[in-house]
Amino acid sequence: MPGQEERVVDAEGAALGGVSLGRLCADLGPELMEVVVAPRGLEAMITDIALYDPLAPIPQARVAGQLLLAVGLPADEALATKLAELSIGGLTGLACREPAAWPELLERAAAKERVSLLSVPHHVEWGELYDVLRSALGPGDLGRTRSPFELEQLELNDLFQIAEATAAIAGGPVTIEDPQNRILAFSSSNEVDEGRMATILNRQVPEEYLRRMRETETNWRDALLRSRDVVRFDFEGLQPRRTIAIRFGESVLGSMWLAGGDEVLSAQADEALRRAAPLAALHMMRQRAVVNVERRMREHRVSTLLRGADSASGVLEQVGLPADEPLVVVALEGVARRASAPAAFGPRLIDLLTMHLHSYKRRAVGATLDDRVFVVTCSRGLADREDLARIAGDCVGHAKTALGLELRVGISHEVALTVDLPLARRGAESALALGDGTVISFDQVQERALLADVEALVADFPPGPSAGLQALVEHDECHETEYTQTLRSLLDSFGNVAQAARLLHVHVNTVRYRTRRIAEITGVSLEDADSRLALELELRAHLHGD
Repeated sequence: MPGQEERVVDAEGAALGGVSLGRLCADLGPELMEVVVAPRGLEAMITDIALYDPLAPIPQARVAGQLLLAVGLPADEALATKLAELSIGGLTGLACREPAAWPELLERAAAKERVSLLSVPHHVEWGELYDVLRSALGPGDLGRTRSPFELEQLELNDLFQIAEATAAIAGGPVTIEDPQNRILAFSSSNEVDEGRMATILNRQVPEEYLRRMRETETNWRDALLRSRDVVRFDFEGLQPRRTIAIRFGESVLGSMWLAGGDEVLSAQADEALRRAAPLAALHMMRQRAVVNVERRMREHRVSTLLRGADSASGVLEQVGLPADEPLVVVALEGVARRASAPAAFGPRLIDLLTMHLHSYKRRAVGATLDDRVFVVTCSRGLADREDLARIAGDCVGHAKTALGLELRVGISHEVALTVDLPLARRGAESALALGDGTVISFDQVQERALLADVEALVADFPPGPSAGLQALVEHDECHETEYTQTLRSLLDSFGNVAQAARLLHVHVNTVRYRTRRIAEITGVSLEDADSRLALELELRAHLHGD
C-alpha cells in the first residue's frame, strides 16, 4: 500500500530496509562510491546488496532494488553486452571499479536497461564496501520511513551533528563514546553534572567515574553489551543516564549516552537514541572505510617511491613528508613467536614504528612491499640515525610484548633525492641480510654490502668466468686437488704463506708448491695487482654461487 514501510528479507532471514540511491551515495561519499548514470533518478530505492560471482549463477534480484557489486567485472564494452542478462529480475544498480574512461556503449546499455552505474575507487575493498552497504540497509537503517521528528530529516554530516540532533529531540545532553570510553562527539548543551563536564574536558570518561560506575549493583558494561535497546542507569552523585550500544552486526563500535531524568527529558528520548544509534554506526563505519582507503592510497604512493616507479618530489608531500630534507628507509622483518600474533602484521608494524617516530616529532610513512615492511622518514646526519636506531630498538621491544613478534630492523644510508629511495630501500634490505643483531644500520655492513654487489655483478658478467679460473676449477674436479681453496686462503691472508698454511692446516711448503701450480694452471701472475684483484673477485663470486 502507498506510504507503507517497504521491507525485504535476505537469504539469512534478516529484515532489510531501503534507502534512495542519492541518499546512499551522499552518506557514503565519493571516497567509497558515486553515481555515474542514474536512469531511474536518484530517488530509486536500493533494498538489497549482492556480490557477482563468475563461478556461480548470475544472482537474480529477489526484489526490485538490488545493487550488484561487480567483483571481477571490468567496466568495459563487454559488460555492456552482459548487462541485459545481469538486469533480469529487477536489478537497480551496478557498482563497478572506476575505469580510466566510462565506455559510451556501457552507459547507453545502462540507460536502456534502466540500471544505474556506480563508480567504486580502486583502493576500496569489495568486502569493506559490502559491509558498509549492509550496515546502511540493515534493520533500523537510514532508508526506512520515519516519523517527522526523526533524525534523517536533518542533514547530518558527522557525529557531532548526530549528537546535537539527538539532544534536541531527547531534551538532554548527549555524548558519543568509543569502546574505551573516549569521547567521539558531544552536544553543546549546559552541563548537567560534574561527571559530564569532566568527561568532555578530558575527552574521556575519568577513571574516578568509571570506578564509581563499576561499583553499581548492575554491571553497566555487560548490560550495555547484551542489550540492543536503551538501558537506564543511576550512578551515585550523577544525573540518571540512558545509553544504547552503537552496533555494526555483532560488533559494538561504541555507545551513545543521554543524561537527565524523566522529568527533564522528552517522551521521545528513548526513540531518539534508537534511531540515532544506527545512523552513528553508519558514519563510524564510513569514516573507518575512508580512513582505510586513504591509508591504502598513501601506502600505494610510498610503495611506488620505494620501487622507483614514481620519483616526483610532489609525491613526498602527498604522503606527508617534506620534499627538501634527506630521507632514510627502515626495513622491518617480523617472525611470530606466539599463536596470538596477528596473521597480517604489516599494518600493525607500520603503525607501531610511525607512532614511535611521531612521538619524537619525526614524520614517517610506511608500506608493505614484497612481504616486508618499510618506513620512510627524514634524516639529519649520522648522529640522527643513532637516535633512529634507539627508537627502532624501543619498537622491537614493543613488538615482542604487544604483537608477539621477534623483530629485526635494518636502517639504510641517507639519500637526498626522491629518485634515490630505491637505493635506500636496498641499503635497508642489505642491513637485514648481512648484519647481526636486532637493529642494524647500513653503516655497519657497508663493506660487506659493497662486496656482495660486486660479487653479484661479477657473477652476472656476460662473458662468464675467465679461462684461468675455469681451468683451476676443472683441475680440482678432475684431480681432486684443493687449489681453489688454497688460492682463496692465500688471498684472504694477503699473500702470507704461513698464515694461509695455518688456515688450511698444511705445511708452508705445501702452500708454496700449490701457489706455483696455481700460477701455471691459471696463467695469472699473482704479483700483478690488477690480475690478482680480478681473479679474487671471480673466485668470490664462484664460491658464493656454489
